[in-house]
Amino acid sequence: MREALDVFSKNNLRNNEATALNNLGNLYIRQDKYKEAEKLYQSSLVISRELGDLYEEGRTLNNLAGVFKRQGRLDEAANIYQQCLTIRRKINNFGGAGLTLANLAVLQKQQGDITSAIDLQKQAVKAYEMTEDKQRLAEERETLSEWAREAEEQRKEEA
Repeated sequence: MREALDVFSKNNLRNNEATALNNLGNLYIRQDKYKEAEKLYQSSLVISRELGDLYEEGRTLNNLAGVFKRQGRLDEAANIYQQCLTIRRKINNFGGAGLTLANLAVLQKQQGDITSAIDLQKQAVKAYEMTEDKQRLAEERETLSEWAREAEEQRKEEA
C-alpha cells in the first residue's frame, strides 16, 4: 500500500493518493493505530478538498469520525459525521448518507439518547431504501426494530 502511495504521489495522481491514504488509514484502524489513521485521514481530506472531490471527502470524513468515536472523542465525532452527512446528501450519495446516519444513530445510542438514535436510524433506513443495497437495508431495519423494542421496554420499566 505504501508503494502505491509513493507512485501516486510521485506521478501527481492526487485523487488516487487521497484514496490510498484513506485505505491505509482503514488498515491502521484494524490494527488499533488510531493516531496514525487520523493523520492519514487528515492528509486524504486535504487532497480531497483541494481537488473538490466531494465523494472522497465524504468518505474520509466518515472514517475520521469513526476514529474520534473509537477514541471517545464523541462531540468531535458527531460534528464530523454531520459534515459528512451534509456532503453525502449534497451529492445524492444515498448509501453513504445511510451509513453516516447509522453511525450517528449508534453514537446517540451510546450516549444514552435512544429517542434521537431511533430517529436517525429511521433516516438511515429511508436513505438505504433509495439504493440497491437490500442487505444493508434489511440490517438497518433490524437494528431499528431492536432499538424500538428496547425503547418500549425502557418506557414500561419507567412507568
